[in-house]
Amino acid sequence: MARIKQISSVSTSGVATFTDGDTTSAGTEADCKYYGGNFRNSKCYVRSAGARKADIFGGISKGKPVVSGDIKSTNSNNTNITGKNHRVTNADNTTVIGNKADVSLNSSLVIGGGATLGRTQKSVLMFEGRTVLTASPTELYLGGVSGERFEIDERYNRLVLALDIHATMKQVSATHAVCGYMHSNAVFQSTASVLAINGSHTALFASSGMSTSVIVLTVVAGTPDYIKVHVVGDRVLIQDWSVVINVYEIKTNAV
Repeated sequence: MARIKQISSVSTSGVATFTDGDTTSAGTEADCKYYGGNFRNSKCYVRSAGARKADIFGGISKGKPVVSGDIKSTNSNNTNITGKNHRVTNADNTTVIGNKADVSLNSSLVIGGGATLGRTQKSVLMFEGRTVLTASPTELYLGGVSGERFEIDERYNRLVLALDIHATMKQVSATHAVCGYMHSNAVFQSTASVLAINGSHTALFASSGMSTSVIVLTVVAGTPDYIKVHVVGDRVLIQDWSVVINVYEIKTNAV
């Protein structure tokens, strides 16, 4: 999959110019769609009501964000931001603290602390959902909102995500007490916008009738790639799930 270009600038009429780090162009339809824009007549329009990921503040220099001492926040709703030097792009219902966090996921808590934008940060992502009388995989979503996934920030050509995953399950029933807790770890790496899992470990720490239930994270290719969070329940039970993932990140454009 071709690497998504970054937005270099946006004109007063809302037309985006993209950069691959060396040259600028009008971009492709895939570049435009990644930022939630509309691609018309070979131009990408990002200043619209539907632009979900439009990164239309500041500027880009040689493919890297230009960061001042101010917080940069674009089209975010119900988001609390403290600290300094952050970049927050359409991250609704999110809390950002610390220094130089780079945030584009909804319903998350992000702590920045690196020397450069997004380089070192921790995120807490909360997924929820329900399995209904099925042993087939059921996808969970960020904040329980259908379609909100753990998307990869493809503005960076090198990305490492170490995940500490905590899954809690409760049977939906007035008469049964099936419940459980599962802990697992996984490492994902994105190189030139190609995402892969590098290793994982799962341990069942506590359960009551949870032996057939599991939590699974897989790589899904797309624009952008994303990590799919899904659970396998029990075919004779209705189960509510809460999955909290602590994400330890390294983001860089260094080769």
